Amino acid sequence: MVLLVGLRAGELESWFEPPDWPAPGATCYVQIQETAADLWWGLDSEVDLIGSSRLVLGQLLDAVRERRGTADPVSRPEWIAELDAARAAFAENRAAHLEVVRDRTPIHTWELAQAIADEADPDATIIYDSYQGSLYLTDAVKALRPAQILDAGPRLALGQGVGMAFGAGIARPGGQVISLIGDGGIGLAGMDIETLTRYDVPAVLVVLNNSSWGGNSLMREDMQPDIGSWDMTPGLRYDEVFAPFGAHVEHVEDAADLRPALRRALDSGKVAVIDVVADSESIEASVPWLRLKIGEFYSRGIDDLSEGLVAHFRALSRVEALRLHKSALDNGTRIPMSFIAELCGHPESELDALATTSGYRY
Repeated sequence: MVLLVGLRAGELESWFEPPDWPAPGATCYVQIQETAADLWWGLDSEVDLIGSSRLVLGQLLDAVRERRGTADPVSRPEWIAELDAARAAFAENRAAHLEVVRDRTPIHTWELAQAIADEADPDATIIYDSYQGSLYLTDAVKALRPAQILDAGPRLALGQGVGMAFGAGIARPGGQVISLIGDGGIGLAGMDIETLTRYDVPAVLVVLNNSSWGGNSLMREDMQPDIGSWDMTPGLRYDEVFAPFGAHVEHVEDAADLRPALRRALDSGKVAVIDVVADSESIEASVPWLRLKIGEFYSRGIDDLSEGLVAHFRALSRVEALRLHKSALDNGTRIPMSFIAELCGHPESELDALATTSGYRY
């Protein structure tokens, strides 16, 4: 049984569908949501419960104790050990990635995300407003209460971070509000920072300034040739733009200055804009774009793809290769599994076998 509490399935959760998740029928899903609007109707759940997660979980625990006839905890050392091992493996993998990108110039987004997680209060409201940055930040922060992590909905978007910071600041006076905003998002909604400063709603807006849409390495000629430049005007100083508004501003180019700048901004008690000259260059960062554009790559054919671009596909695991195939189907493009196998360098028989065991029907 998988019990979903307050989590609405979206792109980051792969919609709770195979190959990442067991197919309905193999697994029992139960949803607990605050409102009916939050239910994920696409999930074939056995039971949908509407109510406060704290109250509903309490009622479930009371019912279990009554049925068992005791309040003593159940001994499940194997399951606890499995969870501990999974957490430890995740932490080790993340630490290894951080070590590889540490102290880069421009600052790697992994390091920026970790700095935000380290400096924020445990109950700080964290807002995602960066297509690339969100993928790094979501693995760094841990939520302790409902609606602590805010984003734009089931599919990642941009431009909402300033407005959501205003709402969170009004709803949670005295609490930290931190929004990670890409330079695309700040370009769409940055002037609303004037509203924040005029109403004196302290929020820290961290601008992931990589002078491009979606990361410097990910949208150039290899990804989508002849479309023109995906760059933005290089070297924009967003701190200087918003200083006249009365905001506390910081400009960071060196990773060693990240945490001190965040600390000063959080302690300022004012609206703060931290302009971080950052990048997200890595094969891992390209996975969302590969999924988004797999239909185009199929229409172009493997022979039209450069060796550098194919290297991104060859870094994908088998389950990621199936996920790539599913993304195409979700967007209305039927691609032979043989194409995915050749592109990603996995035998088609292995992908077929994994599809069978995970319940992924294509």
